[in-house]
Amino acid sequence: MRRMFVAVLLTATQLCFLGCNNKQSDTPSAQQAQPAATAIPTEFNTTDKSIASNDNVIVAAGKLKDDSPDSLWAKSEKISVNKLTKSPYSSLGKPCKITGRIYKLEEMPPSPGMQGSWSEILMLVGNANSPLGATTVSFIYKGDISEVNSNQTITCAGYFIGTYESQNSMGGMVEGVVLVGNKLVRL
Repeated sequence: MRRMFVAVLLTATQLCFLGCNNKQSDTPSAQQAQPAATAIPTEFNTTDKSIASNDNVIVAAGKLKDDSPDSLWAKSEKISVNKLTKSPYSSLGKPCKITGRIYKLEEMPPSPGMQGSWSEILMLVGNANSPLGATTVSFIYKGDISEVNSNQTITCAGYFIGTYESQNSMGGMVEGVVLVGNKLVRL
């Protein structure tokens, strides 16, 4: 599931930053030979909570190009993971702040069109709505992680883009939430 998520993120970010080639020739035969260009979404999909299919990662990456870290922080509201898992549709696309303890972080590989440093920071956040008592938050972070380490507690700010399901070690399914942002504060 993680590899699929990273592949979706890299592809989406490349589309967002590189754009589509929409040049067409004036000749009718050239216009017929070219396939229709796929439009890059600019608004969050609020009817599909799955990050694998909602294209919200593309929208969030595009919005980060215009959002400074301080601007995103200022407009983000603190939200509980319980609310995001219980009522995801009312929060899709909204800027949120979540606090959690990091259990893994990893730089993402360089990719053409991706400007800056991108990393995935995985956090565990308490959640009364989860049978496990906690939910994994995947924070796709545009910024420097050199001063961030596992076992630190951070508050991150980013756009809530949806949820994903993955299999746990006991064979059951667990749901995680995903934010894409460019601001974090170590606590």
